[in-house]
Amino acid sequence: MYTEADLVSDALAKEQGTIIGIDQDCRLRDFNLHVAFNRFKSVKFRLNLYSVKAGLPDQPLLRQDVRFDVTQPAAGCG
Repeated sequence: MYTEADLVSDALAKEQGTIIGIDQDCRLRDFNLHVAFNRFKSVKFRLNLYSVKAGLPDQPLLRQDVRFDVTQPAAGCG
């Protein structure tokens, strides 16, 4: 995903999906996301997981809404 401040409107957000083959009896214990580059002060993400039917998202698998923010580090830290 790529966007630039003042270049495009992100009012409706952006989505990216990946189909990953997993075993039938599988549980997600941890999720990691690497943000290689971020010019924004803060970016909000939402994690959604779906079953797949005919190559398309079918039923949601999460029981609760998972949201998190990625923020710029404070100046002078790091």
